[in-house]
Amino acid sequence: MPLLTVMRGVRAAVHLRRRVVGPKRPSWNVELETWATFLHHWAKRSSLVPVGFQRWVMNVAPPRTPVTRQFRFEPVSAGSVPAEWFSGDGLDERRVLLYLHGGGYSLGSIDSHRDLIARLA
Repeated sequence: MPLLTVMRGVRAAVHLRRRVVGPKRPSWNVELETWATFLHHWAKRSSLVPVGFQRWVMNVAPPRTPVTRQFRFEPVSAGSVPAEWFSGDGLDERRVLLYLHGGGYSLGSIDSHRDLIARLA
């Protein structure tokens, strides 16, 4: 599959860059940095690619990260819109964060933004 070939190349480039200058963010593992690097470069070229293909790419589930492993995710419906409750040890359940991701209501999902939401939580 061409996407896997591209992701392998991005991962190799990320490994090399990390050896030379270190990780982009101290808390990012190789998988998250590979995914973020891919999405960064993809965004620069996205207007050249049909939206249907972009949706397919975004729905390839990013890897679980150390941050997301600290949470439990409960699927819920928010007025017929798929949503999730994030819960975990040490969180104040009296406080709630409602996160609506960008993407112009055409790209992205809970899966593509789970790590970011977990960091905000």
